[in-house]
Amino acid sequence: MRHASSKLSKISGAVRIFQDPIVAGTHDIQELAKTHDAASRTKAELWHRILTHYLPLYFPEAGRFHRSSRMDWFLAFLEMFPSPHMISALTREEFAKAAWAGVGPKV
Repeated sequence: MRHASSKLSKISGAVRIFQDPIVAGTHDIQELAKTHDAASRTKAELWHRILTHYLPLYFPEAGRFHRSSRMDWFLAFLEMFPSPHMISALTREEFAKAAWAGVGPKV
């Protein structure tokens, strides 16, 4: 049995039918959509913070990697070396060895 109740709009005369999502069987789909929306929004907010606050402060040259084919490489590099002091603490040879080992060669 389908549960539905009608609510009349006094202004336009249109009828809106309310369907209980659990009874209609759409509750799970709605929850997944809400979860996906929240995760997507959080991801976009985090990416915006990284692009506008973190990268210009510590890695001003990072803007050229945004929306490029090397973005995955650059993000792996940032994960290994999240701040410049981690790079400057190594010698040039140690840094090159660590960067190539963790990130791999650019193709």
